[in-house]
Amino acid sequence: MDPIQAAIEDIENLEPGEQFSYTKIAAKHGVVRSTLTRRHQGQTSSERDKNFNQQKLNPQQELELVRYIEKLTKRGIPPTREMIRNFSSEVAHQQLSESWVTRFINRHEIHLISKWTSAMDRTRHLADSESKYRLYFELLHQKITEYHLEARDIYNMDEKGFLIGLIGRSKRIFSRRQWEKKEVRASLQDGSREFLTVLACCCADRSSLPPALIYAAKNGAIRSSWVEDIKAGEHEVFVSSSPTGWLNDNVGLAWLEQVFDRSTKQRSGRWRLLILDGHGSHLTMEFIKYCDRHRILLMILPPHSTHTLQPLDVVLFKPLSQAYSNELTNHLYKAQGLIPIKKGDFFPLFWSAWISSFTESLILKAFEATGIWPIDANVILRRFASTPEAERSSSSGLSDHDWRKLDRLVRAAVNDSHQYEARKLRLSVHHLSVQYELLKHKNEGLKEALQHKKKHRKKGKALNLQQRQEYHGGSVFWSPRKLREARAREAVRERDETEEKLQKLRSKKQREEARLQRQDELEERRVERQRLKEMRELERAEKAAERARQKERDAAKAIQLPQKGKRRASAATSSNNKRQKRVEAARAGAQVQEEPPAPPPKLTFPAWRTTPNAVLLREAAMPSAQVALEEAKLRFAVHLRTIDDKHPLTNRTTLPLVIRGRAAGNRRIPRSKVQRVAQLLPATPRNVLASPHFSDGSRQDPTQGQGKDIAAQNFTIWWESLGQETITVFSDGSEQQINGTRVVTYGYAIYQGQAAVATGQGSLNALSHVFDAEAIGACRGLKHALQLSLPSQREIVLCIDSTSVIWGIRGTAPTSSQWAFLQIHGAMEAYNVKTRWAPGHMKIVGNELADQLADSEAKDPHQPYGMAASPTRSGIRTVGRRLLEHTRDTWWQDKSSRLSAWYTQWQLPYDTRRTPAALWLPRRILAKVLMIRSTHGDFEWYHRKFNHEDTSKCLCGRPKTPEHLVFCKRATTHFKKWPLRPIVPPRTRQEGLAYLAQLIDQPQEFETFVKVTNSFYNE
Repeated sequence: MDPIQAAIEDIENLEPGEQFSYTKIAAKHGVVRSTLTRRHQGQTSSERDKNFNQQKLNPQQELELVRYIEKLTKRGIPPTREMIRNFSSEVAHQQLSESWVTRFINRHEIHLISKWTSAMDRTRHLADSESKYRLYFELLHQKITEYHLEARDIYNMDEKGFLIGLIGRSKRIFSRRQWEKKEVRASLQDGSREFLTVLACCCADRSSLPPALIYAAKNGAIRSSWVEDIKAGEHEVFVSSSPTGWLNDNVGLAWLEQVFDRSTKQRSGRWRLLILDGHGSHLTMEFIKYCDRHRILLMILPPHSTHTLQPLDVVLFKPLSQAYSNELTNHLYKAQGLIPIKKGDFFPLFWSAWISSFTESLILKAFEATGIWPIDANVILRRFASTPEAERSSSSGLSDHDWRKLDRLVRAAVNDSHQYEARKLRLSVHHLSVQYELLKHKNEGLKEALQHKKKHRKKGKALNLQQRQEYHGGSVFWSPRKLREARAREAVRERDETEEKLQKLRSKKQREEARLQRQDELEERRVERQRLKEMRELERAEKAAERARQKERDAAKAIQLPQKGKRRASAATSSNNKRQKRVEAARAGAQVQEEPPAPPPKLTFPAWRTTPNAVLLREAAMPSAQVALEEAKLRFAVHLRTIDDKHPLTNRTTLPLVIRGRAAGNRRIPRSKVQRVAQLLPATPRNVLASPHFSDGSRQDPTQGQGKDIAAQNFTIWWESLGQETITVFSDGSEQQINGTRVVTYGYAIYQGQAAVATGQGSLNALSHVFDAEAIGACRGLKHALQLSLPSQREIVLCIDSTSVIWGIRGTAPTSSQWAFLQIHGAMEAYNVKTRWAPGHMKIVGNELADQLADSEAKDPHQPYGMAASPTRSGIRTVGRRLLEHTRDTWWQDKSSRLSAWYTQWQLPYDTRRTPAALWLPRRILAKVLMIRSTHGDFEWYHRKFNHEDTSKCLCGRPKTPEHLVFCKRATTHFKKWPLRPIVPPRTRQEGLAYLAQLIDQPQEFETFVKVTNSFYNE
């Protein structure tokens, strides 16, 4: 025992009031007198007491915390360092540091061990190349300088998938005994693999666009329970859906138009740079064309380099994933792993993670770490390591008790604090205090989890988002304001359903009352009928008795009268007269049958006679006389330019006319009508009458019924297994608009085994298409391969991504670019040449190289040579179609300018190539559509013009106008049955016209409207 503590005990053992000397007792125990005096009088304390008072947790509390960690480990939820820090801070009632957790683990290394654990597997492809990155930065910095781009003009977009119930790799604290026994080696996770995608976009000026969530939903039905935590005005987020939850072509294009362009449209006066990876949904023609029209530069990152070059992947997505894992871990801890994770739980967890990870400092760090802004390629060229994952922390307090106060109370309550009972009491107090804090923390977590469970007991309903216009494939992103409106519509719908149920109950009750009333009426009628029957029987009996009496009187009179002969009855109709009538009737019938049947009534367009002819032609999709003549002339011109060289009309388009008589001396070269028509279109080389061609696989589908993904995998396996004796020729074409000029190019690459041995590229006439480019590229690539002095017995395979070109090579040559197919057919007869489908844009090496060659040729095209310098048949047909469309549009533009403003407001196109959807309506409904569009019909102004006062108003008493159809009481009575029903009935003329425009634009919905309202003015 400590000498000073022994001296103090001697003093304490003296009787009360007994005198003592500090000097003698200090000398007895060999201690300093002044020290003994200060210690006994409480002016100072021992080193042990000082250390005890300075401890954050006493030994007993730390031991209880170790036991709690063992319990969590048994349940499969080993805590993280952040969780241990939170537990300890709640017990100590102050925020503890990270170093305290480290010292705590070291103090209890016998019981605790820190290990990394992961809840899911990871795969990572590394394909770093200094030369590839150097070329990338040269192109990037060139475009930034060329277009004078600033930080606010540079964006990076990428998608990230979330399995909402899986936790990322994290470091946990396990019980050493259970870890060494291999009882628990992994942390518990929910395991829900419901998938959704997050589209993120950040800017080099440290800002970010609102995230877009893509849920997996069939038919685009987003349920209310998924988005009920999204609040308008509080959360800036967009939601959409796809069948799989992945980003597809339609959703990618919808994001570009509805999120990116709208959010950055204030910069539409200058170019914007959008950096993204080479995902298929980013490289569609619609995506690229939209970017080109709206001054958006696309920068596609090199393959397998996003982990080094993409700001979102390098810096931002890792903190986002870690933050979401932390939020999910805390959620699981509060629920003790008892409540499953649903889609409705994702957004609150994700939003907290998004706010904490997408900060201005991290966004700036992301662009700096990838060398994009500020421009610094050396950042990547001298290092390729990705940034470490960030960690988040959170803390909470649950109790108001203080174990130090309890300890001082115990010390003050006992005389000797070192007695066994006193020490046991203090240890018990500390034990109960720690257990209380931990149980309270656990119970609050379970209570919160139960609240989540109650929230998800009610199954969510599909929100009626009611999109007002058609976007790409139906893909739309919905903002919080739209979701709020959808919830309002859902509330209105539920209220309507409740009212409808009550109405049904009232109707059922009324029907029951009516049934009982009918039964009473039937009973009364039955009784009345019985009474009437009895009265009639009495009357008949009286009449019979009267007749009997009359008969007796007549018999008595007959005896008294003299006998006279009976009067001859009237002669009956003779049989001759009857026969004569039948003959006349038969003759009349024969005459009726011999008359020819009346012709059916002429079918006319159901429009009023005052309707302008231009409107009738447009509504019937019929060409005017001018358009029909021009169409016939252009079709004949296309026919003259595309006939073969043996056709009888060929010479008539080229031979000069022989002029005789007075006009013989005219110096002008005369042309016939055939020649004048032929001059409407450019000339193209004449085809030859070639014999049919059939090779191996000419009747077999090149795809063999496989999709692009499976076909690309099979092709890659086949191509990688080829030896040096096989030659493969890849061909690809490109058709682009560069600086307002149409450019058609091709490129080909020749491989021996898997090694490239030759490449080539070239241009075609502008009046050509990609089909012609791929065919000519395959022809010239095959010629180049045959000129490499390769043995004739080697196999040559033409790998083409166009199945139409493969059909032409295997079978009879098509009419467009026929010469290229005929040359390939000749080579196939002399050499071992075959074809194989190589799906495009599927990361096939040869295809990618041929596509790059074609694109590079388009940027700096060479002069076409040979037959490729002439227009092709497909190009001639395209010119003819465009001239016809120009004639049709010019005629309609001229005619529509003279029509009424009411009709032109619908902005109806004029197209004679397809039947309008309205013509499929029943004739009566079609007449109503035409009346509303043209206002020529049963309307107020028409009747007022012709003084028809009795028909100028509807039956409801209001004037007849086209928009009155949606305001009539006979229609609003059935508002709940309206198709495309708005939230409330139209109140103003503008709202009525807007709804009417929707109905007219979709004739089938207009038919439904007329049927459910069951009225149309006076019908």
